[in-house]
Amino acid sequence: MIKSYSKYEWNGLKVEVNYNKAVKPCKKIKFTIGKESAEIERHDVYALLQLYADDKEMEKTIGVKKLKPVTRVMKITTKKAIKKGGNIVFPLTVMLPEDLAEEWERMNKEKMISHEEAKKKLTN
Repeated sequence: MIKSYSKYEWNGLKVEVNYNKAVKPCKKIKFTIGKESAEIERHDVYALLQLYADDKEMEKTIGVKKLKPVTRVMKITTKKAIKKGGNIVFPLTVMLPEDLAEEWERMNKEKMISHEEAKKKLTN
């Protein structure tokens, strides 16, 4: 987010953010055409952009979801190269959107093991 004063001008349109202490950080955006000005809340500008966006633009404006690292121990049963029925156990970390990671953890809670249990399995 822009935290200092910023001004953009294009074809007679002037857009300003952080133009005084009351609107920092980027709470309102000031649009000026000629002598006429309007202050618009940032979330209203965002909503306006989404109103006229096509599918690709909408996807870009939705925003980045916060990612959460999720570490799980994977277990693979082998058929060749290692004695039949042997297991390979290893930790795997993936980055998932926070809401999906929490849902996945809730759904798989009974299948999950602690890091200590995983370390024991890795050394066996």
